[in-house]
Amino acid sequence: MNSEQALEKIIDEYEKLRAENAKKRENSIAIVYAKCPQIREIDEKMNMLGQNTLREILKNPDKKGLKEDLHNKYIILKQKRKEILEKNGIPIDFDKTKYRCDRCKDSGYIEGVGRCSCFSQRVLDCMYEQSNMKELFKTQNFENFNINYYSNRVYDKYGKSPKENMENIKLFCERYIEEFPDNKKSLCFYGDTGLGKTFMSSCIAKGIIDKGYTVLYIRSPKLFKLFEDEKFGRNVDKVQELYECDMLVVDDLGTEPDGKNNPSYLLELINERIMNNKKVILNTNLNFIGMEKKYTKRFSSRLIESFNVLLFFGKDIRQKIK
Repeated sequence: MNSEQALEKIIDEYEKLRAENAKKRENSIAIVYAKCPQIREIDEKMNMLGQNTLREILKNPDKKGLKEDLHNKYIILKQKRKEILEKNGIPIDFDKTKYRCDRCKDSGYIEGVGRCSCFSQRVLDCMYEQSNMKELFKTQNFENFNINYYSNRVYDKYGKSPKENMENIKLFCERYIEEFPDNKKSLCFYGDTGLGKTFMSSCIAKGIIDKGYTVLYIRSPKLFKLFEDEKFGRNVDKVQELYECDMLVVDDLGTEPDGKNNPSYLLELINERIMNNKKVILNTNLNFIGMEKKYTKRFSSRLIESFNVLLFFGKDIRQKIK
């Protein structure tokens, strides 16, 4: 589902909501009228009073006192109506439409303002849901990022500490969100398990969705299963989503069972997305040599050409977090 399809879905939801509101109002009125026929009679009188007075005003526009007379009769009927409702324990507003959002009256739009905040929030919720990352976003976001989980000890091999490295990665990711979708390259996060690759991917994905772009998250084993299913005419729509979303996050690349078609599936997907200026985030425990061995030299060449490759190093921080 792309952003336009998501909007169509939400607009349909609002139309159904307004229809439900109208139906609930009709049911509420029918119940009260059945319980208190006097209320129906008063409502009919008030309606007729307005219509008859309007006819008189149109016939005799210069005749004085018509509006005042209407107002006085209307006040008497309204007071009587209120007394009957209170006596029977019926809410005064039983015949009023109940809205989920009083600001836009469930239209999603406010005159002179534009989209109501409820509509904008629903768009965001929908995009979170379709990303497959909604639950991740609750904990894996920049607000919950704690740099102190990473060691200050400098690794001679890299000339810096895991903490310094993660500070640099965080700054890079924040800038990546700001520049999206005009970034020149996709991203590849690689390194050992438990160092924050999925966490950073989630942070980027949330930031991109908040800007109004679509994201899809998928683990590598499921990705390649979808491609295999497509050969037999299954999950065709889901495979199409892999190509259409603004950002595709492939997690745990390299953990899938070996398949002779996997390298061609992956390369075709990446090439197609890059050709259409759509970005990818790859998360993997494999180093460069391991990726080249598993997915061929053509794949590693594409990584060098079209990806910013970021190394995560240090010790597994998940035990510290627990």
